[in-house]
Amino acid sequence: ALANRTHSESKLVSAFWVQLFPVGERNLIVPGDSALVFLENLNRKQVTLTQYVSKEYLAEEFTDRADSEVEIAKRVGTKRLTSLADTEFVAHLFALPEMAATHPKIRFARDLQLADLKEANLIFLGAPEAVPWLSLFQPGMNFALSNDQKTTVFTIINRFPKANEPSLLQYDPRVSGSEAYAIISFRPNLNDGRGNVLIMEGTAIAGLEAAVEFVSDDSRFEQVLRPMFRDGKLKGHFEVLLQTTPLNGTAPRTDVVSVRYSP
Repeated sequence: ALANRTHSESKLVSAFWVQLFPVGERNLIVPGDSALVFLENLNRKQVTLTQYVSKEYLAEEFTDRADSEVEIAKRVGTKRLTSLADTEFVAHLFALPEMAATHPKIRFARDLQLADLKEANLIFLGAPEAVPWLSLFQPGMNFALSNDQKTTVFTIINRFPKANEPSLLQYDPRVSGSEAYAIISFRPNLNDGRGNVLIMEGTAIAGLEAAVEFVSDDSRFEQVLRPMFRDGKLKGHFEVLLQTTPLNGTAPRTDVVSVRYSP
């Protein structure tokens, strides 16, 4: 569970939230689209960003599914649903005065526009299957997450592995005790880096919970931020790869696998 704090106890963590969402700018929090995930799982096919923006995926025919399942899918698909992990983290953010002072708005992923990715600072919650917009950022990331809808196996590609690091990691939710993963990425937005984007994604709910717990733990998050602190300011961007072993679908313990820093 998230710590019940009303402020960041670390000066570095506090500075990060202030830098991520500056006062007076457009600041958006984008929870994952759980209705989309439900449709993708049922149809065993991932929706592309083009299909998501045009909403053509809502009219797609389902194959090898009972009529009752198809009827439920059509009803659920148009709903605005998100996960409990997303909701709890948003509540945690709004409790931080550094964030509350910026008056961030919640924008459902389905309502997002390309202009938002150029004009606003954003926090994305969820993997590409829940937030197709992440496909615009993945080419510039070292750690890239994907999900095979047919096998349900999640894959994380480590594009430039360091010594003793694997180039590929996988999470199979069908295998008991399988290790789950999460990626936390702080990046510039699509407008030549004039805005900020924080991406928090994971392999299923346990992975996302691991990311949420990590950035909510000031003592651990501060260790990632400290190398970026120069001349009294946080400079640059980062990616963090986390590993956790789910217990009843949650993430009781999380370890840092690797960190990347960039300008």
